[in-house]
Amino acid sequence: MKGTTVNQALELWIRLAAFIAMTIAAVYAGFHYHTILANINDFTGSIMNTAQYTIDGKDFVVDGESWSGTGNYFPTFWQTISMTIGLSLGTIGLPHLLLRFYTNPSAKAARRSALMAIGIASVFFLFAVYLGVVGRAIFIKGEASSQVMSDLITGGNNMVVPSTAQALGGEWMLGLVIAGAFAAIFSNLSGLFIASSGALAHDVYATFFKKDITQKQRVIAGKVAILILGILYGVLGLLVKEASIGHLVALAFTVAASTFTPIFILGIWWRGMTEKGAIAGLLLGLASSMYMIFLKDTLPNFLQFNVPGLITVPIGFLSVYVVSKLDGKVPSDVNKFMQKVHAKESEVA
Repeated sequence: MKGTTVNQALELWIRLAAFIAMTIAAVYAGFHYHTILANINDFTGSIMNTAQYTIDGKDFVVDGESWSGTGNYFPTFWQTISMTIGLSLGTIGLPHLLLRFYTNPSAKAARRSALMAIGIASVFFLFAVYLGVVGRAIFIKGEASSQVMSDLITGGNNMVVPSTAQALGGEWMLGLVIAGAFAAIFSNLSGLFIASSGALAHDVYATFFKKDITQKQRVIAGKVAILILGILYGVLGLLVKEASIGHLVALAFTVAASTFTPIFILGIWWRGMTEKGAIAGLLLGLASSMYMIFLKDTLPNFLQFNVPGLITVPIGFLSVYVVSKLDGKVPSDVNKFMQKVHAKESEVA
């Protein structure tokens, strides 16, 4: 736990330093947000000297009016709302935040740590929006190095931040961004491994398969779970290696928003949630997310969301509520739990 916390802290400062350095370099170079956004929206035509990088051998054509919309992956208003719901509510279920409740000495410290993590994540979202627009402005100017222009065309969305860094600060800036990316990968993996292996070893295996498990057996079960999850994550990574990283992140957030978030919010703020309601919300939220992600072509056009948070998140919340109402077996210690999570530590004691 401590090693993962240190790893996440290190990753945070490396990535934050990279984004701050890029932002300062962009502002110094004259890339002011309102100005470049207007220039992008007004630009229509081909970008000179890009034919050598395109598949059809013709200069890349840009329609600024289409760029003023919500984007390629989210072409309509409701697609954008669906993505926003997934990203905003999915943050609650991220391992970065869940680990805060395992690695702090008190409830007060855990709340403060989780709040800081949410605030920092929000800052990164703001940086990403600005730097994405800067990358697009650099692209339409067509004056960057051949390597940058080639990467932006052939690498797609996955190369926007590295290419923007290289255009703004050369190899040094690119190296800092890549270091932040690798640190983020290891930080995310460590958080996922701890959260997932703990759930499999302690919550599933020790609860349903071997209730009289010893501490040593718990450790072994956790290590085996990590090996299984490592293989699973590797296979999944190979299956989506050509996909847009931004799209995959939005999908992961949406799954978290449809499964963990309803349980967390209703469990903390609603006294009527039951065990069966929580399980139903988790399973139905997961099942609906998986179906709408992998089998969306089987659905009517109006339900084919690239990020289905608009549909799957309400399903998760409604499942918890309806099944809890039907079940009615509210835990006897619910009032004590509510006091513990909402009152000050001195009042609980």
